[in-house]
Order: sequence, then C-alpha cells, then structure tokens
Amino acid sequence: MHGWRLIVASLCLATAMPAFAGGVLRIQASGYEDFSCRNGAREESEQCDDGNADDLDGCTSQCRVSVACRADAFPGGDRFVVDAATGRCYVLHTEELLTVNQATSVCSTQGGHLASLTSAAEAALLQPSLQAGQRLWIGATDLPEEGSFAWLTGEPFAYQPFAAGQPDGDGDCLVVDAATGTWSDTGCELAAFATGFICEIEP
Repeated sequence: MHGWRLIVASLCLATAMPAFAGGVLRIQASGYEDFSCRNGAREESEQCDDGNADDLDGCTSQCRVSVACRADAFPGGDRFVVDAATGRCYVLHTEELLTVNQATSVCSTQGGHLASLTSAAEAALLQPSLQAGQRLWIGATDLPEEGSFAWLTGEPFAYQPFAAGQPDGDGDCLVVDAATGTWSDTGCELAAFATGFICEIEP
C-alpha cells in the first residue's frame, strides 16, 4: 500500500514540476514557452524569437511569425495592431473616405482583406486603437441573401455585436462604430458615411 502511494506521489510531482530542456527552465502555458520566448534564440515550438517584445516587427512577443505591421510596410495606414498569439496584422485606415469596393482594393494591394472580426477577443484587441467619431468598414455583406450577413472570407459569422435596431436593411455592408464597438449596416457605396476601413493581413 505504501509503495502504491509513493508511485502516485512521484507521478504527481513529476507532472507539477517544470520541464528542463537544454539547461533552460521551461514552463509551458497554452502551448507557448513563456519563459524562453524573447531570449533571442528560436527553440522548440517557437516560430521565431528576435529577443524583444515588439509585436509589430514580424516576430511577436509570443514568438509567432507575423508580417512587419507598420507604416513603412503599409503606407497610408494610420494605426497598426498585431495579435501576438496568431501573428495577424491589422492596418487601420481612419481618414480615407472610400466605398467598400475601393477599400477592398486597398486591402488586397496590401496582401490582405477587409477585417473579419469573428470574436469578442478579436474586436477587443482593436478597440483601443479606434477613436470616437470613426466608422470603419469591415469585411461582411448580405448581398447574396438580404438580412443574412456573412464574412467575405467565409469564416463563421457567430459573433454579431450589432447596435440596437441593427441591421435595419439600410445597406448591404457593415461598419464598426469606434465609440461603442457595435456594428451597423449601410450602403456599400456611401463613402462619406464610413470614415475609413480595417485591413487584416494573415502571417
């Protein structure tokens, strides 16, 4: 009986102890070695490691590969956000009065698409970079079926933070209101209503 308890105790202790690899302490959390990332050496599950916490330089603070997400890479962009866990780059154009087709063309030229905000976490990542008074195009439409919006990328349209009374059928494209983070539908050609747009570039 005592031998069995000793085996169980040993197994529990081994599970709880952090792993050592190459003489460096590793504590794995959510698939990332948080204690080795940013040491300047690419190890194990890290996609990259440039030794810094800058998310915009092509290697994120969670050691995920991204694109260089900044003004020199995307001229015309006003703000830049990177999801450190996925490497996705978001380029916010906040002062360009374009139609959806024109905005889509700009995003395509940048190697991306109008942003698909598929979760509350993704929307929350962008919210601090938005400013009151802005309404930015995002990549959804109900042109194929009136009243049934879908992302242009084909991603699931489960997250839907529409403003009260929206969508109201006034248009076939969506803008995100910077002050509230809520969405409204409007005419895809109303360049004066949307004050800009958000491009999303995959790593």
